[in-house]
Amino acid sequence: MRATRIFLLAGVLALALAATALAAPKIYVLKHPMHENCKAHYVKKSRTVKVHGHNVKQTVCQYVAPKSTSPVY
Repeated sequence: MRATRIFLLAGVLALALAATALAAPKIYVLKHPMHENCKAHYVKKSRTVKVHGHNVKQTVCQYVAPKSTSPVY
């Protein structure tokens, strides 16, 4: 009985951790970079990737942690 509870709790914990890991992507590609902006706390960057053997430039938004504005004494 006790072993069943432990396995059940471990399974629920594993599913919860997997869900939080997949919750928010840290980078995404802009389809129309001239007309779109990034979300809050994301910065626009350019990167080169290979598509069908050719180098192509992509504009992506990458997450940047917000800076603390409180003064440090």
